[in-house]
Parts: sequence; structure tokens; C-alpha cells
Amino acid sequence: MKRIIVLWLASLFLCANTSIGQLFKFPNLIIHYQEHQKERKDTTVTFFDFIKEHYTKNVTSDTEEHQDLPFKTFDTSLIF
Repeated sequence: MKRIIVLWLASLFLCANTSIGQLFKFPNLIIHYQEHQKERKDTTVTFFDFIKEHYTKNVTSDTEEHQDLPFKTFDTSLIF
């Protein structure tokens, strides 16, 4: 029982204080990619092109939607 509590607290700490918590945003990435595929029916959008478009260029349209993508923003916290 102690081991389960320790593992739960350690994972909670890692998700809150590191970038590991960004992994929970990967479903948003897949959903957003599928939306781009539906919008551009005439041309095929490869996943690599999608990543290049969203992570190398400064996409300003629908900023709230784009900020939900993983590793798009980094939250910093300082512990004194």
C-alpha cells in the first residue's frame, strides 16, 4: 500500500512540476490534426507538414485552440 501511495505522489509531482504533464495534451494534437485534414479535402496534409506548420511558424489564428497543443507553451514554476 505504501508503494502505491509513493508512486502516485511521485507521478503527481512529476506531472505538476515538469513537462511530463504535456503528454496529456497529445489527444488534442491528434484531434487538431484530424480537423486540418477535414478542412483541406482537396490536398492531403501529412502529419510532418502539420507539425512543421504549427511548431516552426507562429500561428496566431485560434490561439486558444493552438495553445492546447503539447509543448506549445511551457509553464514555469519557481520553488524557493
